Amino acid sequence: MLIFEPGLGRLIPNYTTLAEDLASRGYVVVGLNPTYSASITVLSGHVIASSALGNIPDNATSGQLQGFVQFRKV
Repeated sequence: MLIFEPGLGRLIPNYTTLAEDLASRGYVVVGLNPTYSASITVLSGHVIASSALGNIPDNATSGQLQGFVQFRKV
């Protein structure tokens, strides 16, 4: 099973081809859009808009992008 949560402004539909490929190989793929990265989220009737902290700026430099990504061995 693979839980896929891209975050940082990218949404699950952007990864449909990847998810379909993984599913065709036998994986169960669950995709989630993080609350503050999604364009809009409604929780119990309250509208929550996206946040700049949950999205990569369109004009981000490679140095800024390095700060968004951390790799960890599990």
